[in-house]
Amino acid sequence: MAPMETDVVGNRVSSKVFQALPQGSPARVAGRCEDGSVLMTTDGGNVKVSLKEGLDASGRFVELVGTKGPEGQLCATEVFKFPAGEVDAELWEEHLKLTQLPQFAELFKPLGAA
Repeated sequence: MAPMETDVVGNRVSSKVFQALPQGSPARVAGRCEDGSVLMTTDGGNVKVSLKEGLDASGRFVELVGTKGPEGQLCATEVFKFPAGEVDAELWEEHLKLTQLPQFAELFKPLGAA
């Protein structure tokens, strides 16, 4: 994987948690982005997306990395495409729930996060 442009790495979140984040918060959100403007997330929600020029998130399951923009959109600076095929969305959601539990939060904190 190529290094990311920013030193700030957000936590993996669902669309529900993303909607509650304040503007400017770093985040990682996963799902399918068929048209490049809306990410259909694993919790059944939708997140508006603004992709950095040159990025392509269409076609398969992706994880978008970026910050929450002024209009509530995810301003993505990185796209990580998963291998072709089906992704177990229920398992992904269980993973996200575990990362939010206080007793496990430290285990899932991104490297370099304060």
